[in-house]
Amino acid sequence: MDSSTLRAMHDLVKEHLEPATISMEEKHVLVTSSEQAVHDLHAMLDQHLPHPRRPKGITKHDTLASIIDHAKRHSAPEDSIAFCSLTGPMPRLTVVYNDHPADFEHAGWRDWRSVYEFPFSDAWKRWNDAANKTLTVQQFAELLEEGIGDIRDPGSIQDAPVLEGVVYARPTELLTLAQGLSVRVDQNVAEYRRLENGASVMAFSEKHETSVDGKPVTVPGGFLLGIQPFVGGKAYPVPVRLRYRVKDRQVTWTLVLHDAAGVRRDAIIEAAESFKSATELPLFYGSPDA
Repeated sequence: MDSSTLRAMHDLVKEHLEPATISMEEKHVLVTSSEQAVHDLHAMLDQHLPHPRRPKGITKHDTLASIIDHAKRHSAPEDSIAFCSLTGPMPRLTVVYNDHPADFEHAGWRDWRSVYEFPFSDAWKRWNDAANKTLTVQQFAELLEEGIGDIRDPGSIQDAPVLEGVVYARPTELLTLAQGLSVRVDQNVAEYRRLENGASVMAFSEKHETSVDGKPVTVPGGFLLGIQPFVGGKAYPVPVRLRYRVKDRQVTWTLVLHDAAGVRRDAIIEAAESFKSATELPLFYGSPDA
């Protein structure tokens, strides 16, 4: 191949592969020959500007008060909206500061946001983790002792939910039950019977002399919790039905939380509506586009 042919090939390749800038309305891109790639000139040059052209990113908040204050500072009534998800393992409140305006005069980038994930309280996790599970005598006694501060006297809560056929036990009665069961871990049930008020009486047989005084244990039909579904939120009454099963003279326990899902939903909605009232932003129940 002679030199003139090589030169012609060189000029042809250079003509078609050298870097070029292409303009598309307000967008400018750079096409490079070595990588055969397209680069956004704005993105390359913005890092050298004294200020970004527009805000974007996601801010995560630890409290409801924090996201309220943030929304008050940065939201614009014509462009900002909020979403609250009620379902899923982690409910969340999301503020989109640059959403599409209501009149849709132009589209919003929707990439500047604040997020608050409702953190479940320790009390809520403790009782919901134990709910509907088969517990041994020791597990049940330890749960009552650990969570005794979550149990409320039924007379202290106005309009407390009612469970048909159940008289709620007081915290002192449950503490006595827990202490009575804790020393009967290795004993069999000798006799049990249900009372008219929904409670039950269990008599245990002794296996060694120092284990128990021989008195029967009274088991209530249920009790009333007063717990916060979320950290920093309002406490809600949650009725608990107490069930037990005796098989081969061994007793197991089950806790059934009444309408825990409804209490969780009510707590989320109440918090979201307080956000709406404080910020005056439109609020939708669901999730924004990804």
